[in-house]
Amino acid sequence: MHSKRIFPVIFFLFGIPFHISAQQVKYLIPPTNNYTTVASFSEGLACVHFSYNSVGFLNTMGNQAFPNTYEDAGSFHCGRAWVRKTINGKTKFGFINNKGKLVIPYIYVEVEDFSCNRSSVNKEGVWAIINKDGKTIFGDSLLIIYSDDADHLFR
Repeated sequence: MHSKRIFPVIFFLFGIPFHISAQQVKYLIPPTNNYTTVASFSEGLACVHFSYNSVGFLNTMGNQAFPNTYEDAGSFHCGRAWVRKTINGKTKFGFINNKGKLVIPYIYVEVEDFSCNRSSVNKEGVWAIINKDGKTIFGDSLLIIYSDDADHLFR
C-alpha cells in the first residue's frame, strides 16, 4: 500500500553476521485523529468512536467509509453490522450493510451480531432468529434461551 524505505544494517554477534532492518513508519490512521477508539477491521471496515460522541466506519485506506454516523454500532459480520438509535426516548437497534445503508429497520430492543447469515433479535420481549433480509427464520416458540435458573426444567 505505501512504499517503505529499508535500511539494512549488519551487526556481528559472536562473530556471526545478522541483519536488522529499520523502516519508515507510515500510518493508516495517523495518531493525530479525532477518534476515541478504533475497533479491529472486520470485512474491510473498522468501527470508530469519534470524540464528538458518534460512531462511524473506516475503510482499509483509513478514510471514512460512508458519511452516516450512529449512536453506537457493532462490527461487520456476514455483511451486516448492528446500529443503535434513540427513538422517542427508547433505544432501538437495526442493521446496516457495508455501504452504510439501513437494511433492517430500528425495531429491536436487543440484537446479536450476525453469524452464519442469521442474528438473534429481541422485539418487545420476544426473541427471534432473522436472516440478512430481516425475515424471521425461527420465532420465540422454537427458541431455547440460556438461563442460569433453567436447571429445574431438566429434573
